Amino acid sequence: MKELSKEKSFEYSSKELLGVMRFDFYDGGLANQWNPRDLIIELNDKKEIDLKKLQQELNYIQFDLIKSFDTVVRFCNGRGYDNETLVYIDLEVAKYVIKLVPVRDSYSYIYTYLKEVK
Repeated sequence: MKELSKEKSFEYSSKELLGVMRFDFYDGGLANQWNPRDLIIELNDKKEIDLKKLQQELNYIQFDLIKSFDTVVRFCNGRGYDNETLVYIDLEVAKYVIKLVPVRDSYSYIYTYLKEVK
């Protein structure tokens, strides 16, 4: 599978935003919340997006690539708000821009963008 990259390898627009997954490691484990945008609801109503695959991709990013707060700190080269870092990954269903915040009680965000309409 693909890995996270600090190099931006694709273009994205706010018009393509499907939703934002926020997550943190405040109590040691990963806690998350999905915040969908209107676009994903429209695409789902028209059966133009595979939500199951999208969920698998989000899970892959969170549980296989990021895994832990220590991984966030490693990607960001240290702790603290001054070390916030953007990383990118382009998968089958969507493009992801991930804002990593290496502060235990702060949220990091996975911005999920539409790749193309089927």
